[in-house]
Amino acid sequence: MVTAEQQQLFTFEQLSQERWGGTPSIWTLRRLADDGQLKTVYIGARRLIPLSEVLRVEQYGLGTGRKRRQRLRAGRARALHAGSPDHL
Repeated sequence: MVTAEQQQLFTFEQLSQERWGGTPSIWTLRRLADDGQLKTVYIGARRLIPLSEVLRVEQYGLGTGRKRRQRLRAGRARALHAGSPDHL
């Protein structure tokens, strides 16, 4: 029997339920793999996630955080719109 330390490839179910405790869900992992944010390999007809990718996600996280748009100050916003042709 292969122990968790020796295992090199994980199914989406193993990764979600056993390794990460159900968060994120299996469907979230599949969607991330489809988007290319999570690398997968095919062994026969099975799509598996390599240990190196699991360790990368555990160390650095998945994807990038959302960046909030900075609000313009009222004076700066008026100055930007004053120069536009729609304002004339």
